Amino acid sequence: FTGKLTMIGDELGEPYDRPPLSKQVLTGWVPADGTTLPRRRDIDAEWLLGVPADGLDLANNHVRLADGRTVPFDRMLISTGVRARPWPVEAEAALDGVFVVRTREDAAGLQRAVAAGPSRVLIIGAGFTGSE
Repeated sequence: FTGKLTMIGDELGEPYDRPPLSKQVLTGWVPADGTTLPRRRDIDAEWLLGVPADGLDLANNHVRLADGRTVPFDRMLISTGVRARPWPVEAEAALDGVFVVRTREDAAGLQRAVAAGPSRVLIIGAGFTGSE
C-alpha cells in the first residue's frame, strides 16, 4: 500500500492488547500501561487519537469526528470492537465502585478497587470477561 493511511481512535495512546486487561492487569501481574502492542516496524500513518468518529458521509467519502473535523477516504475499514451493554439506570452505573472493563483506564481503576480489599464483590454479566 502506497497511499495515505489514517488511524482514528477514541482513546489516547498507542494500540494495546485488551485480553490482558481482565487477567494480568486485574491480578496485578502487569500494569495497565504494560499492554502496549510492540511495533514491528514504523507505520507511516496519521494517528487521530482521543477523538471518536461520530458520523459517516458516504456521498462525499468523509468521516466526521466528534470535534467537527472531517477526514476524507477512498477505502475505509470500520473496526469498532465490542462494548458492554450499558446499565439501564445511568445514575446507578455512575455510582462509586461500579466498573465496566473495556479500556486500560477501566482495568486500572478496577484493579485499584480490588487491591483495596473490598468485603464483597458482585459480577454482573455472563460474557467471557465476566466469567473469568
